[in-house]
Amino acid sequence: MAVNIEALINCLGKIYQEIFGEGLIHYKTKPSGFPGDEVICLEMVKEGGASIL
Repeated sequence: MAVNIEALINCLGKIYQEIFGEGLIHYKTKPSGFPGDEVICLEMVKEGGASIL
């Protein structure tokens, strides 16, 4: 999977759904966590695994 880093940087400040709608994020599930957390979890059961961002 290729990620357009420049386009993601230009989307800083937008909400997840806006970035997902532009096709820049390919995950089906939203990351979970609280504002200010140092660790954000992304459950990827349907996507093929689990990752920590």
